[in-house]
Amino acid sequence: MEIRIKRAYESPSNDDGYRILVNRRCPRGISKEKVKVDFWPKELAPLT
Repeated sequence: MEIRIKRAYESPSNDDGYRILVNRRCPRGISKEKVKVDFWPKELAPLT
C-alpha cells in the first residue's frame, strides 16, 4: 500500500485514490464540497 500526501489546496485528480482530510477545520478559502474527501476524522486531527 502506498500512502501519498497532498495539500487540500491542490486539485483532486483521478489517481488520488481514497482521500482523507486530517484537519479539525476545513482549510481557509475552500468549501467542504470542493475539498472532495472520502473520510474526515475531525476527532483525530491535531489540536488547535
